[in-house]
Amino acid sequence: MNNLNAKKTFMIILVAIVAVIVVAAIVTICFADENTIAIFNSNGNTNSSLTTYEGSNDLAESEWEDYDYRIIYINCDDADNSSNYQYIKDLGDEEDILLNSPSKTNTSSEKYAFAGWYLDPDFSAQVTQINKDSFKTTVDGKPAVRLYAKWKVTVAYEVIYNVGQGVNNANNPTSIWEDDPAFTLLDPTSPIDNGSTYFDFEGWYTQANGGGVQVVNLDTSVPKNAQNKIELYA
Repeated sequence: MNNLNAKKTFMIILVAIVAVIVVAAIVTICFADENTIAIFNSNGNTNSSLTTYEGSNDLAESEWEDYDYRIIYINCDDADNSSNYQYIKDLGDEEDILLNSPSKTNTSSEKYAFAGWYLDPDFSAQVTQINKDSFKTTVDGKPAVRLYAKWKVTVAYEVIYNVGQGVNNANNPTSIWEDDPAFTLLDPTSPIDNGSTYFDFEGWYTQANGGGVQVVNLDTSVPKNAQNKIELYA
């Protein structure tokens, strides 16, 4: 019985780990230490809703005593959050602070889409604006609120074509994004017949010699190789 319970416990832990991995593939969470928040807050605030009271988004800690409220953004430290205020004073009871979206530079293999500000690290309480009642914690004895940034990541996969002595069609894509529509693969140019051997293209496959799965329409559901790339064989 003890062995059976141990096996059940192991399976539960394994399922939980897999679930975390799946979620991580969809959403990137980049928590920066709140003490380094100045790294991704700079001048240039464009929040037009903050016109009735004074705010700052580039403030030395020594100047914090001149302000009444602090907004702490837990975000990717390479994201640009300069359109949001970090320090505020003279916040009225009926005033709302509209929250702007930060930006993050895409890479050749990942695209980033901001998915909202949240009041908790579990992303269960999304907010588009905050007010005086939102400041439920304190920093140095003054009201503060922590906002957590959620990002959705779209991944690109490299596509490798193995054509032997043939020549791949230059219009076949060498990478494909998760949100791209399916692409109908084009035929390569077959090798030149040598009089004794004749070549007839029979399709693209995920393994050599017509093995694996035949692929007509390319998208990111195509099986990947050990390097997490899409590899096709003519």
